Amino acid sequence: MAYAYVQKGFGLFSTNVITWSQATGAGNLLVACFVKPDNGSTEFVSSLAGNVNASQAWVSAVGTINTIGSKIITGSGTSNFATATLVYLPGSANAGGDTTTTFTVASDQSGNRFIGAMEFSGIMSASPFINYNWASQTNAGTGSNALSSGNVNVSTAPALVSGFGYSINGGLTTGGTGTGFAGRGISSATSAYIWGEDMHVGATGNVACTFTDNQATDNTLAIGLAFAEAGVSATLWSQTCL
Repeated sequence: MAYAYVQKGFGLFSTNVITWSQATGAGNLLVACFVKPDNGSTEFVSSLAGNVNASQAWVSAVGTINTIGSKIITGSGTSNFATATLVYLPGSANAGGDTTTTFTVASDQSGNRFIGAMEFSGIMSASPFINYNWASQTNAGTGSNALSSGNVNVSTAPALVSGFGYSINGGLTTGGTGTGFAGRGISSATSAYIWGEDMHVGATGNVACTFTDNQATDNTLAIGLAFAEAGVSATLWSQTCL
């Protein structure tokens, strides 16, 4: 069956909570991106818990799949440094009913953090993760699809390709959604530090998550993740980003 987008969740600035617009559905995939900019630390998420289901097996989509807390880092100094953590909760571990998800941050420090999350139905319940890719860019410009995750190798189809874009200057808007993707505007309705998007992929191959920034001067991340839709078996493809 084809996947369906259910809802978005978000958390901004000093909060440690993802707020969902409605209770999460049992058996659905939850995927989240946490970004901590500007302070030069290597802070990352160490655990997550729902307000109804306190014990949930969220897993990391970066590095070792079974370890929460892997991180990607871009830039240096205080103006363009960011640590991002990518995590997901497979349907087999999602009992549903949560309206918030609280996360614990290792080496927690004061300062802003930005969280985007999305919920999808129709995804393979157990071990749905296929692959991911990401890229950081500085001053990529305002050209269409100028921000790109690089190719995500979709080795199993049909699949969901879910993307997160991060702009340190809040430069992602409705017009910033990548060509062919459905935009999910996470941080606000008009401009965003984190912007979500997704696409159904019917055949194996490479797919890049792209975004258009409305800020010519900006530091950005573009991230893409692929998950197998229900009724197929995921073929995990791993890589190391340098």
